[in-house]
Amino acid sequence: MSAPDGTRRRISRQAIAAVSTGALALASIATALALGVATPEAQQKPTPPPAAATPEPLDIETPKPAPVTDKDEAEDAAEVTVAQLVDATNQILQRADGEIAGIETIAAGFVRGELEALAAERAEEGLKQVGDAKVASVDIAKADLESDPATMTIEVCIDVSDIDVVDAGGNSLKDSLYNPGHPVLHLYGVEHIDGVWKLTTHEIPEDARCA
Repeated sequence: MSAPDGTRRRISRQAIAAVSTGALALASIATALALGVATPEAQQKPTPPPAAATPEPLDIETPKPAPVTDKDEAEDAAEVTVAQLVDATNQILQRADGEIAGIETIAAGFVRGELEALAAERAEEGLKQVGDAKVASVDIAKADLESDPATMTIEVCIDVSDIDVVDAGGNSLKDSLYNPGHPVLHLYGVEHIDGVWKLTTHEIPEDARCA
């Protein structure tokens, strides 16, 4: 038995509506893909974060082997290591990315740990140094080249008058920096380790005014 005309018309309208709805859905998906917009199914899949860039190591020249048989040569080599340490410290504070790779070639013990902590602290705080600390003078206070390992104590005057520190927004913190108005005396202990001189201890005396 055939359906009445009114029923056929209702079925036809429903079929046309269903086909139209399906066509619109397909068209929406095609448009989304063409425009690079993720479909709901694609949006449910997490996108892996981009790999973090590996910081470049510090620019530190590898120390040359320095025998301890000649006092003058030993003292010269130790002074070079001190200059490298000050330069490496400037790099750590200016970059503020936590990188310390390379510091092990010139520092060990307490000094290495001190620099590792400093690098981590500045990276976390987002504070960067502007300008360089400079070595004003270096003097060998004491040397024992007969001990094992051979050791020296070096007096280093460091000038920080050209330094500023800025926060993540680029705001200067210079007014809150310690600046005594003269170079500050630092005492470094140096040891002959694996054929080269490395800085191992560091302190600032109570009277830190340089002569």
